[in-house]
Amino acid sequence: MDLSEARELVLGLPRLLGSARRVRIYDQRGPMAPPRKRRDWGESSLLADVTYVPAVAAFAEALRVRADTEFMDWMEHPGLWLVFDGADGRPLVRLGLLGTEWLRWGSRGDVQLASPDTLRSVLSAWVGPGGAQ
Repeated sequence: MDLSEARELVLGLPRLLGSARRVRIYDQRGPMAPPRKRRDWGESSLLADVTYVPAVAAFAEALRVRADTEFMDWMEHPGLWLVFDGADGRPLVRLGLLGTEWLRWGSRGDVQLASPDTLRSVLSAWVGPGGAQ
């Protein structure tokens, strides 16, 4: 990926998240398909389902990426997953959080957040202090 492509992706993320109307926060297992049989039921990986539009906007703002970030490929599994849905209910993007400083953006790679403290505060409000580490 060349520098102009990377810059375009970084600038496009806020626009994409700005159109979201819902964010679902999952633990490290991520979104799971519902079990088919009762015996397979277990604890859900869903930690929070946020549909309050100002809160969704706060998540979008907290996930701003540093302008000078480079796409990395860290060998770490995300601790939390965030799935943003559009007004039509379809998923827009699925993002993984590596700690509270890095964001995994699918196959594009990992990018550094501009304000990890803002993200920590927004996560604490919806998931609790343990989810914001």
